[in-house]
Amino acid sequence: MKKFKKKLVDFFTISVIFLGILIVLPSSIKVYAQEFPEISVEQAKNKIEERFAKYNVTELEYLEDEYKNQLLTYKFQISLGEKDPFCIYITKQGGFIITLGCILQTSINLLENDCITAVEQYIKNIGINDVEAIWSTTLQDERIINLAPVKESVIIYPDLIKVRVNCKTGTLKSVETRPYLYEYKGDIEGRLKPSITFEEAKKQIDESFNILDHRLAIILHPEKTMTLIYEIKAEKDGFTYYYYIDANTGELYYVLPSTE
Repeated sequence: MKKFKKKLVDFFTISVIFLGILIVLPSSIKVYAQEFPEISVEQAKNKIEERFAKYNVTELEYLEDEYKNQLLTYKFQISLGEKDPFCIYITKQGGFIITLGCILQTSINLLENDCITAVEQYIKNIGINDVEAIWSTTLQDERIINLAPVKESVIIYPDLIKVRVNCKTGTLKSVETRPYLYEYKGDIEGRLKPSITFEEAKKQIDESFNILDHRLAIILHPEKTMTLIYEIKAEKDGFTYYYYIDANTGELYYVLPSTE
């Protein structure tokens, strides 16, 4: 195994790949939502009512304009059925729902696969049709599900959507779609084909590890912007690790212990 180069990933990349909790975007990234015309408060309200029609909207009130990470949004308070109200943010340009602090009832005691299917369907209901579940884990009573576009079998991690759901009670706790609304398509053109094979890439991993799985992905690398990598899942002594190796140079960027 080659000596590991200690250029460890920063907290941003770890968060985007696994929890999606920190979004820091370089100034060169174009905001996808800003390519759309601006809608009025009334139009935004209509979009929310349309997308939440099946959830029995009993109250929907505009609160204020708010600026969130380069995006001008309308902030609304919404109540579904007899549940407590929560806040929802929708972009002024394009009418994209970017953040929910919500509690939605789906079904009770969902199995893992049913839970993921329910989340994928919900994301389609709010107008996002080109993502799929690419990773999930359980944190206490909640399942965290990450969704992203997959193009030519390559996961586009910078367009991540993060959902928290309680499969036991059937409550969708939160949805974060903000990263999805940043335009990466121009940056990944021509970057979906690796220059080295998986067999070459896995030479970075000690032979004592058992390779469980691998896939290609685009990550937002702090130094190289959009980078195509091999994400390799490996196991040793009962522990699972994810290796991230540049699919063009073979450089090992970092190793993460599994949180599953």
